[in-house]
Amino acid sequence: EDEKNIYYKEGSAYLDFPLNQTYILPDFRRNQKELDKIRVTLDSITSNPDYEITGIYLTGYASPEGSYAQNEVLSRDRTRALRNYLLRRYSFPENLYHVDWRGEDWIGLKRLILLYGMPNEEQVLPIMENYSVFEGREKRLMDLNNRKPYKYMMKHFFSELRRVDYKITYKVIK
Repeated sequence: EDEKNIYYKEGSAYLDFPLNQTYILPDFRRNQKELDKIRVTLDSITSNPDYEITGIYLTGYASPEGSYAQNEVLSRDRTRALRNYLLRRYSFPENLYHVDWRGEDWIGLKRLILLYGMPNEEQVLPIMENYSVFEGREKRLMDLNNRKPYKYMMKHFFSELRRVDYKITYKVIK
């Protein structure tokens, strides 16, 4: 198929989950608003009879706090939870869904720091650039300046890292 005829709409769902849980509660915190964003995106495509959805791509991310292994599982299972939620609400074939997860979103954290700045930025960024997650990056950040930069990131940035990015691809059939 000619890729020039494939279009897409994308966004991010910042779903909230009870601590260490992976099931979607629509009435929990801001979830209804976030689920509505996806619904509006999907409905804007399905309401047009000239469009046909060709793929629903979901990529999940977690914030760094906690263990890497735990965050990998959380990002995977929460992304799957969104897929299952959509499967129950729409009659799209299951093979349209493509689920991926990235665990901890350090790239997103760096982007937020560069965009908005933060206290001790000149110390935080070199730690993130020079130490891998498996070389104690998070511990070094926690040890910096009596945890103040880490607490700042938790308060201002971590909630933006916990998300599922979605991309809905479609083609014009008429």
